[in-house]
Amino acid sequence: MPALSPTMKQGNLVTWKKAEGDRVDAGDVLAEIETDKAVVDLESQDEGVLAKIVVAAGAQDVPVGRLIAVLAEDEGDWKALQAREWAEESGSKAASSPSATSAETSAGAATAPEPARKTPAVYGPAVATLLARHPELDLERDIQPTGPKGRILKEDVLRALAAKASAGARAETRRETATAASATAAPTPAPDTDTGYTDIPLSQVRRVIAERLLESKRNQPHAYQSISATVDRLTALRQSMNAMAAERPHAKIPKLTVNDFIMRAVAMALREHRRLNSGEAQVDLAFAVATPLGLITPIVRSADSKNIMSMAMEMQDLVRRARDNKLKLHEFQGGTFSVSNLGMVKAITRFTAIMNPPQAGILAIGAPQQRVVVAAADERGGGHGSDRVRMRQETTLTLSYDARRVSASISSAFLVDVKRLLEQPEMLLL
Repeated sequence: MPALSPTMKQGNLVTWKKAEGDRVDAGDVLAEIETDKAVVDLESQDEGVLAKIVVAAGAQDVPVGRLIAVLAEDEGDWKALQAREWAEESGSKAASSPSATSAETSAGAATAPEPARKTPAVYGPAVATLLARHPELDLERDIQPTGPKGRILKEDVLRALAAKASAGARAETRRETATAASATAAPTPAPDTDTGYTDIPLSQVRRVIAERLLESKRNQPHAYQSISATVDRLTALRQSMNAMAAERPHAKIPKLTVNDFIMRAVAMALREHRRLNSGEAQVDLAFAVATPLGLITPIVRSADSKNIMSMAMEMQDLVRRARDNKLKLHEFQGGTFSVSNLGMVKAITRFTAIMNPPQAGILAIGAPQQRVVVAAADERGGGHGSDRVRMRQETTLTLSYDARRVSASISSAFLVDVKRLLEQPEMLLL
């Protein structure tokens, strides 16, 4: 099981795209893996024949580094690899999940005579073929990997064979021990059918969301500031630009949303307030998208260097693919700042959002509200009484920031700049 995201510790095998005996080329999709972020296609890094699927589709909570599949280098060898018994390690109830390009044979802590390697064993089809022909070799005891990032090379196996003429039946002993340990393990308790409710298992995404939110609230001291911005001019400008775009359907101009203007304003403001941008020079702006699996934050890279039209087109594409679970890893990993907009939920006028570590801040946007305000002197035109009262559409922006890294003066200056840009939306078109 490969680590398909920096925070991934285990994954769920959704489905296999290849069957045993199928030819595999580099770049072919072998399986779909549910990571802590999304459902991701697992692509083969080598070519060969898929000799053995160690774990069936639907396996849950498979630890990173666990053996999930075996790839044969030559078509003539895959039958021998398929016939070999590939022992599964004791551990979670879904002991393995398939990954065709990394073959792992580290044993569980309860059955291994020695501590497992800290770095999982990873090797290609040539090594897998040699190991199938020489089952007396033990990955942990006999082979010292010399390849990049702990990868076992063919030369490492040949060196081990030269140093170890005969090893006995160590692999068989290890399999018998694993079988005995699993036989004596405590059975999984049956669900209680008398409680009157049904337990719905957490998806991998929702489990990690819960862990990250807890980590953020526990380790990052959240401080909050709010400001209201009048968005009447922004709304009018948006309607005008969308009307012009509708008159030119052949131009394929995206229909702008209020969120497009907000994202552009935040990106421009972060350019002047690097501390809130996690100290980075490049603004990689993440925005929250609700999907059936949970919340995910696609990222607009170099957002401060893009105009509002290009940002709108990119965000529409990211939202569509996020809801279809088709985002690539680099499209939702990283980010220097986040925006969470609930403006479409009219009843939510303001809320606070939890930071996504290691980012230094997140901006929460509430739904616009019609509010009665007293007009400024330059807006009254010398009138009196009711002339002083105006109806304005205002939205509340609430900034959550890491008080260890960002001062109150910096956060307030950032909010003032965002407010100024939203109330003078023509500046967002520059």
